[in-house]
Amino acid sequence: MILSKYKRNITIKLWVPILAAVVILLAWYAAERPDLKVRLPTGTISVHYIDVGQAECTLIRTAGGNVLMDAGGYDTAEKVSKYLRNHGVRKIDILIATHPHGDHVGGMATILNDFDIGMVIMPQATGIGLSYERMLLAMQDQKLRAHVPSAGQTFALGGAEFTVLAPNSDDYDNQNNLSVVLRMTYGIYSFLFTGDAEALSEQEIIRSGYELSSDFMGIGHHGSRTSTTEEFLSAVAPKLAFISVGKGNSHGHPHPAIIERLKDYGAEVYRTDRHGDIMVETDGVRYRVITEKG
Repeated sequence: MILSKYKRNITIKLWVPILAAVVILLAWYAAERPDLKVRLPTGTISVHYIDVGQAECTLIRTAGGNVLMDAGGYDTAEKVSKYLRNHGVRKIDILIATHPHGDHVGGMATILNDFDIGMVIMPQATGIGLSYERMLLAMQDQKLRAHVPSAGQTFALGGAEFTVLAPNSDDYDNQNNLSVVLRMTYGIYSFLFTGDAEALSEQEIIRSGYELSSDFMGIGHHGSRTSTTEEFLSAVAPKLAFISVGKGNSHGHPHPAIIERLKDYGAEVYRTDRHGDIMVETDGVRYRVITEKG
């Protein structure tokens, strides 16, 4: 018994300097390579790609508040409002209208009237339909003013850090290219949200030199072949791709060429027309995907 205890003491004494050396080596290496440091957040966030048919609505829930990007169309506004309440949302800290088309802002007036809103981010646009006008009137009633985004701006909420990548101009022939494009990071993971940004906007983003690589990517313009160019997809290199699209829609979205392109780049594809509401939940180190349907 005494001999066994003596051996254990020798083993412990041998390991102590080895472990100390390892700790010192790791500390030195991290100091020499500050780019390797990742500040891991506490708690979890969730990103919800809400099924609003041939429209788009994305909810981001963090410990510090909620972000809602777009609000679907007018006909799904009540569904969005109910979905938010069912997930415990009482206040939307940041409401983002990516661009003024009705399938993205049609439900905005309802959301503005149903929830406490912290701030509204939207690009400059004029003369764009009844849904847009209803949104502006609701903002006026709530005494909210629009914050116009500028590429390169950053903000943070609940440990999630956001960078605005687009729009890079306020004058486009096609207003899809006004879309606010955001990259969000949380822990070791990154998300890209693209609205309806098309090839022109994608090229501007690439030329601007922003960091684009992202683990999770919302595919632009419902999977239209006007977006998700090979160069842009190569720069993003997503592991998972999410497409907001209506079942049997008349536009033929998502285009087969885009689906094939995503497969070629090894991205796993989730679609609201097949999976229903989709949620990605992460603590910054691990993640899981939960879908309404199989």
